[in-house]
Amino acid sequence: MATLITNVNLFDGREFHGPSTVFFSDDVIRFVNTNSASAIPDDKGESVTVIDGSGQTLLPGLIDAHVHADHASAASAFPPFGVTTVLDMGTRKTTEELDSLRQRTATAESNNTPLPSFLSSGLFASAPGSRHAMMFRLPDAEQVKSPSEAEPFVQARVADGADYIKLIADMPGFPEETLAALAAAARRHGKLSVAHAANSMAYARAARAGVDVLTHIPTDAVLPDELVAQMAAEGRAVVPTVIMMAGMIPVMQAARPQMTFSVENALASVKKMFDAGIPVALGSDSNDAPGLAVPYGSSLYDELEFMVRAGLTETEALRSGTSVSAGIFGLTDRGVVAEGKRADLILVDGNPLDGIQAMRRLKKVWVAGVEVSQLAV
Repeated sequence: MATLITNVNLFDGREFHGPSTVFFSDDVIRFVNTNSASAIPDDKGESVTVIDGSGQTLLPGLIDAHVHADHASAASAFPPFGVTTVLDMGTRKTTEELDSLRQRTATAESNNTPLPSFLSSGLFASAPGSRHAMMFRLPDAEQVKSPSEAEPFVQARVADGADYIKLIADMPGFPEETLAALAAAARRHGKLSVAHAANSMAYARAARAGVDVLTHIPTDAVLPDELVAQMAAEGRAVVPTVIMMAGMIPVMQAARPQMTFSVENALASVKKMFDAGIPVALGSDSNDAPGLAVPYGSSLYDELEFMVRAGLTETEALRSGTSVSAGIFGLTDRGVVAEGKRADLILVDGNPLDGIQAMRRLKKVWVAGVEVSQLAV
């Protein structure tokens, strides 16, 4: 399988380019020329599909850096929306079930039935009496009860094949000593720590504990300057999931009528962190849980539009869903359109520089060089 795309506007994951040429075969991008709309690689071979990309834009496949999609039917919902990599942020699935899903996604790509690349934290770390422990009915043995239990918990997740370590920073929950012990244990094992932090207090707790990545964004207040400066200085990254947090506002407002929750608080914090140099990744928190559902695939476009509403340019918002997400999570083979990188690509009608809504006009999607036959956008 080989494809040559000519005359196409190109967002390479970092910058936009005018009419360009991109050639890929099997699962690898082989040739990129941003100086010529119709340059042809010398070794393209004979059996090549040629696409005239005039009036269209080619981009890296999108990375959703926060999902809950631990079954095959959920995973299959992403590629029709141009989402080619998903990062699952917490599940009670067994090691065998997660390994099976990872293997299925890899096998599906080689069998011409594209599924996204699937990464997962496996079981998340939660404290006795916490909302997550009760909501997921976690048995006592699956909860972390003291700082001394942090290392065994992380060891078990590493043995399970976890790609990163997820922990819950909200209260009621861990003392900060336990949060810090979990983050330190993850670091010792070469894993990123990722904290669920859904309010301003949880953000401050996670930052003080040394967590690498904070996911969600507070709607109860704009993050204070001192906290943002600390996070920037210490190299933290964030996955805001504004689309989920916006949907939760009525629930949180009803539970705490004395407080004021707003999307504007969330967007102001996103912009403040971005301006401070904190890497902002794109994530939807998409899931199919009753009462909390956020649609798979389509919600990442809502999140893109929230990034622009927050004050990011179209280019900056698109980086958040491609090269920035890849950089945070060490996905060195994707997130950019460059020679030698994985051929996860999307083609849209028009140019997102003229409005981020152009991203919803999908024309083609390739996962590891395999075209998705039916698109949803």
